[in-house]
Amino acid sequence: VIIALSFYFVWRYPVKLVKPEVQSLQINAGSQLIRIKYNFNNSDLKREGHSLAFTDLDVSKFSLLEFQARHEQRYGTLNLRVEIESRRGEKAVCYVSGITGKWDSFEIKLSDFSGISEWMGLTRVSFVVEEWNALNKEDTVYIDEIRFSRY
Repeated sequence: VIIALSFYFVWRYPVKLVKPEVQSLQINAGSQLIRIKYNFNNSDLKREGHSLAFTDLDVSKFSLLEFQARHEQRYGTLNLRVEIESRRGEKAVCYVSGITGKWDSFEIKLSDFSGISEWMGLTRVSFVVEEWNALNKEDTVYIDEIRFSRY
C-alpha cells in the first residue's frame, strides 16, 4: 500500500529538477592581486594599466562588473579607466572615481558601457590609470575580486 501511494504521488506530483541560475562569475587573475604601479613624473608615459584576456567570455546573463580596489598613497583619490572589448572589435569605456587608500567595492552597470552590442563574446577587460586623471603622479593601484554579477 505504501509503495502504491508513493508511485501515485510521484506520478501525480512529479519532482521538477531546477537548474540553479548563476548569480555571479568570478574572474581569476591568478593568485596575486592586480598591481598597477605607475610613475608619471619626468616620463613620457601617459597611461599604465593591466588587461585580462578571454576567449569569448559570455557575460550576457549578468548586469554588473564588480571589483575591489585601493591605491597605496594615504591621501587623495584616484580615477580609474575601465575598458571592455568584444570579439566583434567593439570597445567601450567607463570611469570609476573615488578610489582611496582603503579597500572599497566598485560596480559598473554593463549598460553603461555603450558601444558593446553583444555580451556573449567578451575578449578583454582592462584597468588603466591615465596621467591626466591621477592626482598622485606616482602610486600603485591594487585590484581584486573581479566578477560579473546580477543586480
